[in-house]
Amino acid sequence: MEFRKLARLASDINNSPNLNLLAGGASEGPDPREVELYVEEILSLMQLGEDYTEFMVSKIKSLTSVDAELLPRATKAFRNGSFSKVIQDVTGFYVILEGFFMVENVRKAIRIDEHVPDSLTTSMVDDVFYVLQSCLRRAISTSNISSVIAVLSNAGSLLANDYHEALQQKIREPNLGARLFLGGIGCIKTMVDLKPNLAY
Repeated sequence: MEFRKLARLASDINNSPNLNLLAGGASEGPDPREVELYVEEILSLMQLGEDYTEFMVSKIKSLTSVDAELLPRATKAFRNGSFSKVIQDVTGFYVILEGFFMVENVRKAIRIDEHVPDSLTTSMVDDVFYVLQSCLRRAISTSNISSVIAVLSNAGSLLANDYHEALQQKIREPNLGARLFLGGIGCIKTMVDLKPNLAY
């Protein structure tokens, strides 16, 4: 962790200004693309850590040369040992980096929002939910319940606060409804034209 300077990176993220989703301009914090590389590397470490923990616990429980009454204490001692503390530190860095990556990419989706031909929504809707889905899937892949809860909480906060406000601003745009309605008509017409070809 010292080699990767994760503590410094996490500190830079926490101290990064202009984290509001609706703020204009580019981010002044770390590059999200570089952060994603760290996230992927941390994911591998977390998955290996979970596998190693389960392996060691199973080995402890299968010991026959130790009094059966001592096995629960030995298992607890391992789970509370130095290795588990390192995994907890890594998990904390993952949550910070994943949260930053999520916010930055949702911000970008809002910033480059545009009308999509033959669609009832603008690009922001699909792009934002794609980002959230990707981050949540990554969190689930860790098999770490704390990470899943933290990332899910961050996603819920984004949707309920900043993203909701961005949608409200978009709805206030003049003639937005008419543009989306006309685009939706084109989408519906395309589906109607395709139906005869899809029939069996």
